Amino acid sequence: MKKLVTLIIFIMFISCDSTIVNNPRNEQHEEELTYTLDIANQTEFSLNNINGNITIIGEYGIDSIIVNVKKIVYANTTEMAIQHMVDIELNFLNTDSHIEVSTDFPDSNELNYQVDFDIIIPDHFLTEVSNINGNIDVSHLLANIQIQTVNGNILIQNTTGNAGISTINGNITSSTNEGTLNASTINGNVIIDDFIGSLICDTENGSINVLMDLETQDNCQISAINGNVTLALPLNTSAEVRLEVVIGSINRYDGFNFSETQSSQNFFSGILNDGGSEIAVSIVNGTIQLNDNDQ
Repeated sequence: MKKLVTLIIFIMFISCDSTIVNNPRNEQHEEELTYTLDIANQTEFSLNNINGNITIIGEYGIDSIIVNVKKIVYANTTEMAIQHMVDIELNFLNTDSHIEVSTDFPDSNELNYQVDFDIIIPDHFLTEVSNINGNIDVSHLLANIQIQTVNGNILIQNTTGNAGISTINGNITSSTNEGTLNASTINGNVIIDDFIGSLICDTENGSINVLMDLETQDNCQISAINGNVTLALPLNTSAEVRLEVVIGSINRYDGFNFSETQSSQNFFSGILNDGGSEIAVSIVNGTIQLNDNDQ
């Protein structure tokens, strides 16, 4: 009987200790800092983060970069969180053409670290953003941008340069942008609204909704594995169109002026108005809907 009691106490001790190890981060401490980075002749900016949300806004005519930082440590106690705030390192690197900001902190089973950024940069800067866990929001930039995260949503607004954006687990949203856009996600939806330019867009598990204007020199390529695709274009768009679906259907607005058409339940091709640009949409499971963007 004594051995049984001892065993029960031992099991209870392990269970309680395991609960602490698995859920050690129920308190937090935050610190906010602001850095002003002077600009000489640099025209490029990059940010490499690990965990945290990022907002970058381009502004005309400024001669410095404003970096607002919120550092957060999650721990079992507030005292522990405060103590380990110094673990978060912010690194700044300047070259003749480039300004780089990056974060670093140790791996820990007892602590979580997060660094949020709110940054204002000159609107003509080439911009690269890399993150692992967190959302990214970039707006009002005139030059090219490259954005990637692993777990998080991406939003770009009011940009006019070429943009390459990708996430693995998250949605992509583009609003009022021009240029060439390459948008890719694996598990997430893509929404592209009021876009002018060339588009390459793909997702594996998610829907794609695009409203765009296609100029003569521009092309549009959209692909999905599991999800519906809706593409809305002006009726006067001139392009060679090819739509394919393996399992699903294809629907088209009747107002489009197509010639030289070939069609079946799972395939459609034709010359829209005068042709010229190329539009290719392919999915495995889902529906393709081609709409008038005035609807």
